[in-house]
Amino acid sequence: MQIAASLLSANPLKLDEEIHSLEGIVDRLHIDVMDGNFVPNLAFGVDTIKAIPTVWKKDLHLMVSHPHVISRWFEARDVDTIIFHPQAVKYPEKLIHELQNRKIHAGIALSPEVTITQINTLLPLVDFVLIMGIHPGFSGQQMLLDQTLEKIRFIHTKYPQAHIAVDGGVNVDNIRLLKEAGTTIVVSGKYLFSAPDRKEAAEALRK
Repeated sequence: MQIAASLLSANPLKLDEEIHSLEGIVDRLHIDVMDGNFVPNLAFGVDTIKAIPTVWKKDLHLMVSHPHVISRWFEARDVDTIIFHPQAVKYPEKLIHELQNRKIHAGIALSPEVTITQINTLLPLVDFVLIMGIHPGFSGQQMLLDQTLEKIRFIHTKYPQAHIAVDGGVNVDNIRLLKEAGTTIVVSGKYLFSAPDRKEAAEALRK
């Protein structure tokens, strides 16, 4: 199982230092883009994201009202995966194919209120499914564990080829259940960045 560090929990005034401190500790970076409209928060502009060294795998989570527009600002050299919320797009299938044609992995995000039934037709098409264990926009919330596990198990059983990531509320108390259900990537924010020793915190998640 891979660990993605959520930069939303990093110190924005020391972002370069924060990213450098994660080398050899996590596998990838999870970067939230928020427009203050789709969610009531703002985070990470295009220039900041493009300035992050390309040695990192970068998963871009678009919590924006027009992901089809924002996604066109990035190329495959800038990001590994672009994840969007299907309800924010009129034709999500079109955006999935557009990303894949540009050699970018396409992912969809499931907020707690989104059911499997609502996105079932998209699951065979995507490379990556991000299951939100909390309501998107702010870190530090407690995971909605039961419904999160239910979604993971369904997707893992029917579409084992897809990466299944969980974002929100991940910690050492629920990591075993998430892994057993079929999670392949966990997004860690507050748990990782607030730890006295980030390497130990990451190793605890891997056990």
